[in-house]
Amino acid sequence: MKMDLIFSYFFLSLFLLTSCAVHDLEVTPIDTESVAPIIVSSPVKVHLNDGSIVVFKDGIKVVDGQVTGDGRKYDLTLDSSVRISAIALDDVAAMESYQTPIQTGDTIVASAGVAAGTTVAVAGAIVLAKIIFGSCPTTYSEAEDGPILEAESFSYSIAPSFEARDVDRLNVPAAEQETIELVVRNEALETHYINHLELLEVTHDHGQRVFPDPQGRPIAVGTLDTQLLTVNRDGQNIQGVLNHVDNAYWSSNEATLQHASLEDYEDHIDIELETPHGADQIALVFRLRNSLLNTVLLYDVMLKDQGFRALDWLGRDLDGFINKARLGLWYRDRMGMRISVWDGDKYRQVARLGDQGPIAWKDIAVTLPVLDGDKMRVRLSFVVDNWHIDWLAVSPEVYYPEIREVPLARVQVQQTNTLDGALENLASADKSYVVTRPGDALHVGFDVGEASEGRTRTFMLAAQGYYIEWMRRDWLNESSREPFKPSDESLMRAIRLWEAKRDTFQERFESLRIAHQ
Repeated sequence: MKMDLIFSYFFLSLFLLTSCAVHDLEVTPIDTESVAPIIVSSPVKVHLNDGSIVVFKDGIKVVDGQVTGDGRKYDLTLDSSVRISAIALDDVAAMESYQTPIQTGDTIVASAGVAAGTTVAVAGAIVLAKIIFGSCPTTYSEAEDGPILEAESFSYSIAPSFEARDVDRLNVPAAEQETIELVVRNEALETHYINHLELLEVTHDHGQRVFPDPQGRPIAVGTLDTQLLTVNRDGQNIQGVLNHVDNAYWSSNEATLQHASLEDYEDHIDIELETPHGADQIALVFRLRNSLLNTVLLYDVMLKDQGFRALDWLGRDLDGFINKARLGLWYRDRMGMRISVWDGDKYRQVARLGDQGPIAWKDIAVTLPVLDGDKMRVRLSFVVDNWHIDWLAVSPEVYYPEIREVPLARVQVQQTNTLDGALENLASADKSYVVTRPGDALHVGFDVGEASEGRTRTFMLAAQGYYIEWMRRDWLNESSREPFKPSDESLMRAIRLWEAKRDTFQERFESLRIAHQ
């Protein structure tokens, strides 16, 4: 990425600490050499090189090196302001589009709780020119040898109207612990709006395991069979890759990716197993995550291809019912995983697994009906190279257990600072949120009590919210004025871009997380 926009530590600190108004944020470094007229009709907040802020509630026009509109310029303390109608692009350091669907009094900004004396650990040049890590809050537990990545939440909730609830199985030791402590981090160039956090506890026999299903309901399963005849689209046996939890995951063949076209851009895996005697359903259990194809689709095709137009797309268009429905239905029909069973004549879809995110491994179970016959044949279908699958197993022993909801007991920011009001804001799914910015970390605790004697328990984190992606400098292209239109052509563009970068993108993506204090 280009490195011609250099910020100081001082400016980045001011930027993070003075952006505490409750808005949906879309931070956008501006190309100061642009001369073509650019119209943004959504409200805009402009950050200047001296740390001051200009707010244009009615949008802006960018032309001839000037940003014009009806604005108010605030000083560093945000205590006073003056009216302003134009600023030079050379004075602009960053820009945000935002909306205000949430009352200021109902929302807590995590950054504000630790503003005094905080030193930002990431240089502005690295943050805005190099960081590519993104995609939702990441949750960690603590171990003797360091933090353990447990979950990523609401990975594809890219706007308020796409707010969602995610349930993730935790791997924290559950037998002896009476409290569970987690850290929810913002490691990306995003603003996270966290609405609700709680734990789900399931007490069960030692021989059973518990996983969430695609709707977030815990499923208890018995004996797990990994010795399944499993072949890819080319008929190659891939069972050996899938029968152990070892991070040696399966992904689509390079040739299958290369041959993808508008007429055929899917891959599939076929599974065959003995029909379990007396069972009317089975659980298909996965450990998987998405590849970064989804990220390329969001970054390069949905946002970068729109250029400045993406500010209005995120800040206004996706709030409309038609635009939201068009994008949501298209994404549901194309992405995710379709699970079908052979009914004697054809494969019949019986379940669907939505995309789960590219960062944390997801343990999840899907129930399938058992049809007549000695053999069960199951097909997993998906857009080519959209999934990494580490482990696959089947259990004929399936039931939905009782669940205990464990409320959040405490919230701190950066380990030492209590965030007033955050506990109440996160207690239920409502109109109050905790907002985190790049580099923020919420330390959250749950009081789970003692385990029942002779039994074990499994915990799951339920998190609800959404996030707003920040625009990077190299995403801005003033010649692009058309909004993103869901189509197979858009998907194929993402596939071709992903094919070109997949060998290096994953490593770069995971290595450039924003550091935490």
